[in-house]
Amino acid sequence: MSNTKMADGDQHSEKIAALEKALLDESVDPIDLPFSLLKSITGNFCEAQEIGRGGYGAVYKGVLPSGRIIAVKKLFERFEILDKNFESEVACLVGVKHKNTLRFLGYCSETQLVVMPYDGKLVCAEERQRLLCFEYICKGSIADYLSDASYQLHWTAIIKGICEGVHYLHQQRIIRMDLKPQNVLLDDNMVPRIADFGLSRRLSGSQSRVITENKLGTMGYMAPEFLNRGEITFKTDVYSLGVIIMEILMGHKECSNVEKVVESWTNKFGASKNQTSLEQVKVCAEIGIKCTNYDPGNRPATWFIVSEFEKMVEQETSRRSVTSDEAITEGQSTVRERVITNTVLEESRLLTSYDIPTLSAENLTMKELLIVCAKAVADDKATNISCSSISQDIIVELRKMVSVCGDPLQRLGAYMLEALIARIFSSGHSVCKALESDAEDFISYRNLLFESCPYLKFAYLSATGAIAEATNGEDRIHIIDFSICDGVQWVTLLQALARRAGGAPAVRITGIDDSVQAYTLGRSKLELVGRRLSRIAGACNVPFEFCAVAITASQLKAGHLGVIRGEVVAVNFNLGLHKISDDDESSLSQRDRILKLARSLSPRLVTLVEHELNTNEATTFADRFAETLDYYTAVFESVDLSLRRDANERIDMEQHCLGKDMVNLIACEGAERVERHELFGQWKARLIKAGFTPSPLSSHVNDTIKKMLLRYSCHYRFEERDGVLYLGWKDRPLVVTSAWH
Repeated sequence: MSNTKMADGDQHSEKIAALEKALLDESVDPIDLPFSLLKSITGNFCEAQEIGRGGYGAVYKGVLPSGRIIAVKKLFERFEILDKNFESEVACLVGVKHKNTLRFLGYCSETQLVVMPYDGKLVCAEERQRLLCFEYICKGSIADYLSDASYQLHWTAIIKGICEGVHYLHQQRIIRMDLKPQNVLLDDNMVPRIADFGLSRRLSGSQSRVITENKLGTMGYMAPEFLNRGEITFKTDVYSLGVIIMEILMGHKECSNVEKVVESWTNKFGASKNQTSLEQVKVCAEIGIKCTNYDPGNRPATWFIVSEFEKMVEQETSRRSVTSDEAITEGQSTVRERVITNTVLEESRLLTSYDIPTLSAENLTMKELLIVCAKAVADDKATNISCSSISQDIIVELRKMVSVCGDPLQRLGAYMLEALIARIFSSGHSVCKALESDAEDFISYRNLLFESCPYLKFAYLSATGAIAEATNGEDRIHIIDFSICDGVQWVTLLQALARRAGGAPAVRITGIDDSVQAYTLGRSKLELVGRRLSRIAGACNVPFEFCAVAITASQLKAGHLGVIRGEVVAVNFNLGLHKISDDDESSLSQRDRILKLARSLSPRLVTLVEHELNTNEATTFADRFAETLDYYTAVFESVDLSLRRDANERIDMEQHCLGKDMVNLIACEGAERVERHELFGQWKARLIKAGFTPSPLSSHVNDTIKKMLLRYSCHYRFEERDGVLYLGWKDRPLVVTSAWH
């Protein structure tokens, strides 16, 4: 063993020396690093050394013996997508060496044997470790500075550096993808460094574009052709680059008028900005607007953008040589600039159409402006107008107010605005597809939502507690779960059953996955959920069987569920029944048919957990929009308490768990709109019609929820009404649990 330790020590010393050299010599190629070394320099990937995390991995500080620091990115275990993601990022990083890209120092790709419990025994299993190492950047990202009122950087140099970095990548045939402020870091000299190449694509010499169905990225920065058609070209990056330029210049992502940009700078800084600086503002604004053209063919190539900046620098140098007393004071200005015009819109036009007292910036909130915009869009649709001048004007104003990194209302507004735009162009279905993610990714985003606020915990604990009480003392239990997701809801039940006096009962869980719904798991992933639950049941010594049913709700029959005589059946509808069609063309809607099907199984108990809002029977689009806005305002406010606003993982979670549902609610109609919520009173009427009787939830379940909520903000409101449990934020009920027999 000592020989092994000595060998490891020698290898570590050799690799550390190579890393130290790479930090000093930029010509050194990336090196293969042992997992044991990276584990050592990150303190076994301890929380204290974690810098941040995103959808694919966490980043840690790696401290070398010399005291120098590197950044170590540890990719999450994601089954099928892990190797693909790792290989893609390494392929793009190897050979990338430029002053405006983050330096790639090394990588680790190892498979280790670990001991873990399986079927009540300890077994050896393979665990894959995939890591990437980079230089450590201590100043954070551009996103950290956009809202800083004292921000005093040479903004032209930063924009120029980002453009040069993207141009270099395009010369290497690399399409960066997902270019946004959070992925542009600033080094000690405030030089921009493009980072995080997890979604990048390297094209072959003959390729000019790629078509994909896997539309991953960040809303607001994705090019329209990528969002709508999955089309990836070098102009995809150019669009994102233009959005970033405008965000730096104006503090928001959209402006179609160069004069407005220059005017806002003049109004803000007056004589403190000389003519040279304003000329540079004008050049940057012109480039940003050209880059964000809807038609990719009209966007400039990166070589042209870089040449424009070089001309700008040459002109500045020339002026300095001619006029020695002309001082350039670019760095004294604020990058984040919010100038809202004295009158947001032409009041006379809107006052005629909408009963709003005034639309000036001083007394119209973003929420009110969103509602006005929804009314305008609805009127456009009613008169077969694609997008009227009124809608366009309101959208331009809203663009200035929203941000996926802002306060709760700004973040909510970003998704509601994108939904309205998608409704205008009838692209709701395409946008929803673009916001879909791999099932494993979605489960990770859902887990973050689970940890950050109590809504899912409430849903799981209340339903599981009721089923545990209803099946107490039974030897054979069959749970039919119509929204199985990752199956985590049943872990605590299996653990509780293992402690039952007299031994654990035999448990069967039938997991149903509607194959036409978003984030469908499919049979293979359902079986993966089953294997996970089987391992947990085995470790708890609970006899267990899992049945995967991957079928649409319209095709589901009692025979698919395999109910056996003598077993006690419990049916669980957890935040999924509202997605089942309520098409009333036949005498019985699919929603009512599923409830009738559940009743035919003679279940001991049926649990129903649903969102408390009405978007299924809202009389008008404006009513549906207002209801959605009110509901998700409460949700975004509550999420804001537990996650940093600029954290990539929060952006990913909100985009994929919340944003997609909002787009579906606002932008889609007909069969494409699957988010059709009902209030509890409507669900109650359906269940009674199907033959069910209310089964009040017990005081024990009530007390369990109260104890769980002690760990959260006092603004969460819990209430029991006639045996039905409500959880909300402040005065707004959000989730309701009821039980039936």
